[in-house]
Amino acid sequence: MSSVWKNEFRRSFCNKGMLLSLAIGIGLVIWHQMTFVWPVALEIEEFDCIESLYYRWLGGNGFSVQNYVFFMILPLLSSLPVGSIYCKDLKSRYYMHYYLRGQKKQYLLARYVTTFVVGGLSVLIPLVISIVLTAMKFPALRPEVIMSYEPYRNAVGHSLYFSHPFLFVMLTCFIIFVFAGGFATIVLLVSFHTQYAIVASITPFALYYFLYSLNCIFLQTSWSAPDCFLNPARGVCMTKELILGGIIFFMIGAIYLGKARRYE
Repeated sequence: MSSVWKNEFRRSFCNKGMLLSLAIGIGLVIWHQMTFVWPVALEIEEFDCIESLYYRWLGGNGFSVQNYVFFMILPLLSSLPVGSIYCKDLKSRYYMHYYLRGQKKQYLLARYVTTFVVGGLSVLIPLVISIVLTAMKFPALRPEVIMSYEPYRNAVGHSLYFSHPFLFVMLTCFIIFVFAGGFATIVLLVSFHTQYAIVASITPFALYYFLYSLNCIFLQTSWSAPDCFLNPARGVCMTKELILGGIIFFMIGAIYLGKARRYE
């Protein structure tokens, strides 16, 4: 790995925004553990059914307030670690350090990839911690229909939920990682139009909440609201959201690279 990539990953991981994002995410996980995992008995006597990891981790069901808050602020968690970096680079002309050394393309690509990866990891890490902590109390038993935790039938990977639940969880976490990284890359475009790092950092969440509000106002169902189609409890991504998200994030990357190459 070249010095450009190493430096950009270091800048993206080692900053106050990353610490703040992880503190919020892990704080929600601990809160969820204290109220929704640790007090719960291993058996539900009424149904004679043993509890499972897949019912109780943070993404396992949508009945907890922590689940709602986490997936509602997901774009903010993904953008906090990277929201100020490119904005400050443009303001201070830090990028010229690479341009003068003939490393323009490496820098632009490294900035995009690190923004995507770090944005995704800032959301994925708390979810993985939730899975590990919950697994310390509940066994990873296959979900049962009687428990009524089944995701929507048109969700990606629905057929895996009862037959191979661990694969279902891994698939949903991967999709969440991709969307979180995609939301984080929005800050790259916003950075061209503002000198304020805070504006770049909160824009993905503002856009996310705007889409959520439109859904609540104009649609009869909340299935297509952002906090629903990225929530494993309801089923991550129906096909249309997955395709639309892929197209939008590809366009964001293409616009950023095209605009950044012309920016001096």
